[in-house]
Amino acid sequence: MTEYPDSVCVDASLVLKLLLPEPGSDSAATLWSRWEQEGIVKFAPAHFLYETC
Repeated sequence: MTEYPDSVCVDASLVLKLLLPEPGSDSAATLWSRWEQEGIVKFAPAHFLYETC
């Protein structure tokens, strides 16, 4: 398995919490902001679009 330091693979549920008002949206926004401040690179798996459509 390849490791990518300073990066995270985002889950569809996290991104949907950022876009839609639902329980956990505030926590998701806080986490995303922290990643932004720390310069964390965010990426999604190839099947990401299928999970969100």
